[in-house]
Amino acid sequence: MRVKQEITSSKISDSQIGERAFGIGGKNKGQKQIGGLPKGYIVRDNIESGYANILPLWYFGMNY
Repeated sequence: MRVKQEITSSKISDSQIGERAFGIGGKNKGQKQIGGLPKGYIVRDNIESGYANILPLWYFGMNY
């Protein structure tokens, strides 16, 4: 992802890629951390598929 976007740390979320903020956690990670962010996403471990603004952690491994 770093080829096209800058990856940075964030004061609100765990990381940020361009304008998108990502909160990273386990299967039960909630929306609290990215609460009011319009381009906020939750990245969860131990889930098979994503929905709404929740992405499986393994999606990011596909970009490696």
